[in-house]
Order: sequence, then structure tokens, then C-alpha cells
Amino acid sequence: MGEICLSPLGVWAPICAGHLISATWKVWKEISRPPAPASHPGSKLSVLLLVCLLFLALLSLGVQRAEVASARTFIYLAPSTELMECQKRAFFVKIVGPHALSRVEVTLKDNKSGHTIVQSFPEIDPGPLRSDQYLWLTPSSPWDEDYTVTATSKESHSSQNSIVRGTQHQIRYATQVTVEDEVSPALSCRDRLLPPLTRSLRRKRAHALSR
Repeated sequence: MGEICLSPLGVWAPICAGHLISATWKVWKEISRPPAPASHPGSKLSVLLLVCLLFLALLSLGVQRAEVASARTFIYLAPSTELMECQKRAFFVKIVGPHALSRVEVTLKDNKSGHTIVQSFPEIDPGPLRSDQYLWLTPSSPWDEDYTVTATSKESHSSQNSIVRGTQHQIRYATQVTVEDEVSPALSCRDRLLPPLTRSLRRKRAHALSR
């Protein structure tokens, strides 16, 4: 299954770095070039230095955000690739980040039936997946599944939207996780054969508003 995983930081950091390099090169060229008699090189140089400092500030902000993102810890659910006993699907509790989370409560909702299950864990560590860290749910529409997940702990809160599709019992999966109500997703992955999950979310919201 080919998956696309996107991180906003992975997109903006190279862009900021490229702009900073370009601005620095322009400043160096301006310093090296002899000034024309009728021109005002001081004002041009000041503008270029200002631009360079601006992009340096943007790059610094990107690095700061990277440090925050690397320290952020959250939970998401990953579905099993097969239905157990031809009807139940397992959802494995996975953790992203360097810290352990305590007093964890995970809520899994089948959006097609409204069926919801809740499971609590005293603590989830960022180490290897434990054998007891999973939830069982019987899908109301197997291989055409739509879920909402909420994971709360003493340290963080995350929400997740996932869809599971299948042809001849071959899983196609897409998920999107947001942390602490942030606008940009902390994790976004999808099978290449599935449409972007944001389209499904927009259709879901439009359907809810029309009811």
C-alpha cells in the first residue's frame, strides 16, 4: 500500500532556507559591486539587509516550530489490515513523540452507525507497541468504513479522522490527526488510490449541516 505522509514543517523549512540563501547572495553581490556615481548604494544595501534579516527571522521561527513539534507527543489509532473472525477490526494504539502520556482515554466512533467504544490506559510509553494496546470494533459497513477518534490524556488532546476502504479485502487507508485544536494536521497519511481526506471531511460537514 503506497502512502503519502505530509508534514507542514517539511514543506516550509526548505522554502525559508532557500529564500535566506538567495537574499544573502544578493547582499554579497551588492557589497562586491562598485557603486555608480549617481546612485545611492547605502539605501539599496539597507533594503537588502532588511530583507535578509526578515528571512532569517522566518527561518528562526521555522526552527523554533520544529523544536516544539519534535517535543510534542500525541496518540493515534492504526487499523488492522484484515478483519478478525471475518467481522471485527483491531485498532492499535500508537504514540508519536518522545514523552510518555498518562491517564489516557481513547474514544473510537463508527461514523456510519454511531456506535462508540471507549477504553482507558494508565500510561502509554513511546517504546515498542505493547500487546494489550488496542481496541476492538465491528464495522457497520466493512471495507467502507469511516471513523472519528478522540484521544485525551493528562498531557495532551488529539482528534483523528480515518477512512478504510477495500477491494478484494486489500485495505486502502487514509487518516488525519490534529493536536490541541491546531489548524494544521500533526499527521496526515493516505493511500495513493484514495482522494485527499479533506474532501471527505468537507462532505461530512456539509451533510451534517443539511440535516
